[in-house]
Amino acid sequence: MRQFAMEDPLSEVAKLRNERLRSGVVLVIFALVFVVCAANSFASLGIRHGGGLWLCLALLGVVVACQTIWFAYIRRAIAANLAIPAAAWNGAMLLDSLGPTSLLFWQLESNPDMPENALASPALLAFLLLISASMLHLNPALCRLAGVAASAGYASAWLYAVATKPLAQTTYVRPAYLLCVLLLLAGGQVAGWVAAQIGKRVAAVASGVQAQIARAQAENEVALAQSLQQSLTSEALPEVEGFDMAAWTRSASVTGGDYFDWYSTDDGRLGLTVADVAGHGVGSVIGAALCRAFSRAILNDGPDLRCAVVRLNRFLLETLPAEQYVRMMTGILDAEDGSMEMIVAGHGPLMVYLSAEKRFRIYDSQGPPVGLLAKPNYGLPHRVRFGPGDVAVLITDGLIGCTNSEGEELGQERVKHTIRIHAQGSAASIVSAISEAALQFTGSAPQSDDLAVLILKRSVA
Repeated sequence: MRQFAMEDPLSEVAKLRNERLRSGVVLVIFALVFVVCAANSFASLGIRHGGGLWLCLALLGVVVACQTIWFAYIRRAIAANLAIPAAAWNGAMLLDSLGPTSLLFWQLESNPDMPENALASPALLAFLLLISASMLHLNPALCRLAGVAASAGYASAWLYAVATKPLAQTTYVRPAYLLCVLLLLAGGQVAGWVAAQIGKRVAAVASGVQAQIARAQAENEVALAQSLQQSLTSEALPEVEGFDMAAWTRSASVTGGDYFDWYSTDDGRLGLTVADVAGHGVGSVIGAALCRAFSRAILNDGPDLRCAVVRLNRFLLETLPAEQYVRMMTGILDAEDGSMEMIVAGHGPLMVYLSAEKRFRIYDSQGPPVGLLAKPNYGLPHRVRFGPGDVAVLITDGLIGCTNSEGEELGQERVKHTIRIHAQGSAASIVSAISEAALQFTGSAPQSDDLAVLILKRSVA
């Protein structure tokens, strides 16, 4: 036997269990019939019978033995989760028909003077019962095969009686026996049709159950991903003397890979990160969680920001799936002297609004996304020195590239315009203005990327 390779294992296992019940009942009936026939044969040893009687009894015994093997075979298949070849199912149907056929021949040999009793015996009903039981397979082809095998078995016994029993040569060539053959054949066709209808309904129910299971699993995964994503941004931003901070994120789907993070370094400075993990859904959230954990551990491990990002790249390259990488801005803020070092990796640009000059200074990307290349080349960190009222805008590509219903992007200039208007307000008001501008611009248009922004503003006084 080979391992299961099926589209619907639940349905297949149900069929095997039905067959175990069916073959077990058939085995018990065949065994009882064999015992009764054997007892009658030995009880009539004084009566002269031909060798055909014992041959039929032996054939019936072989059928019982084969049925026992088949029953054990089915039980093993269920226990070991194995598949049953189509040839074995066909063989089982032919084996079933041999039981009543052997019984017919045994009755013909045990009472040769009255073959009509054999041809009208309960063995004929046994054929019909086996055809009906074949519907448990829910396989129309097997039901039709059962009908063909039953009609062939009955026809062979009838023709044998006509050919070997003298009285039957003239008395039993009647349409009634031919009609029995045709009824058994038709019974197989009807059973096949009924099995097909039942199979459709069982398949529909099984499909519905599997869909419910899949939906429940998906809902659990989404709930877990949402909880994980919430944990990435649930911590309140720290209060840093001389600076004001606020942040906002929005996922394009139920869950997303954009996040912002902060951490305190050993020397009292503040680490800041805004990142965009490629993709959407559960995978991107898991990638974001890994990136956050690695970032906190590695970026806090030494004073050289560029070397730390290179190390982070190596860890993410080895950990994330091949199709995943991370665009990120990560830096260290020194609040005492009002400066910040920043690496922009495949992201950006980093925009800093110079309040005194009422203009923007743009800091472009210094290298590829993290976790994309084995040997990336990152430039020296950007060094930003804040004046009173200056605003650093750490923003993901999704926000600049979000589109309206006409496919037009929000763009960097619209974001700059919003910041200019609200630059005198708090960091929270600037974030609120940017998010409202993005949402009003996009309207109900679906977005393909997540949105995230972090505002860092130097206090005026």
